[in-house]
Amino acid sequence: MKNTIIYLIGNPGIGKQTIAKKIAAREEFTIVDNHSYTNAIFAISSDFTNPKHEYYRLQVRDVVYNAITDLCPAEQSFIFTNVIYRGEENICIQPLQKLAEKRNALFIPVWLQCSKDENKRRIKNPFRAEQHKTRDAAVLDTIPQPTIDLPNLMTLDTTYLSADASAQIIIEHAKNIERQKKCVLCQGLQDEFQNINSCLLYT
Repeated sequence: MKNTIIYLIGNPGIGKQTIAKKIAAREEFTIVDNHSYTNAIFAISSDFTNPKHEYYRLQVRDVVYNAITDLCPAEQSFIFTNVIYRGEENICIQPLQKLAEKRNALFIPVWLQCSKDENKRRIKNPFRAEQHKTRDAAVLDTIPQPTIDLPNLMTLDTTYLSADASAQIIIEHAKNIERQKKCVLCQGLQDEFQNINSCLLYT
């Protein structure tokens, strides 16, 4: 898939990065996990109560987005991952939507979900600590779930799905949206061609 942005949204530990890697292994996608750029701030300060902490994380994010706009070829595709809390929908989603618009890219948001028990099991994975990710299952009881209503949105319950299966479902969804867009474009061109022919007949 060319010039496509898949946005994986979900709770900590739900498997966003794992699924992103599975997608990237099958299709030509570059993974931009939110920790790949925010860890630069986490590494020097873990004081989340300081309001400047979020400010600098967003600054680093914006630098990454601008670099993609300026440095990456139009056909390059990306997978972004993020946790979104209620009230943060706009600050998280709108900049990525604008990036997709600048690149004229297909934007595919995917909201990953699973049962709380399964999420608590996954979040304890030791690998998470190496990436400054929380392994505290109690955090999942305090997360206010966002309201997400976006074009092309897919909500996927991964409770009983492997990462491979989840990745395949997401790829199929993205390709279906891509086909639909192409069909709409082709129909528009056909309609325009018919209009031109009609005009020529009456001139």
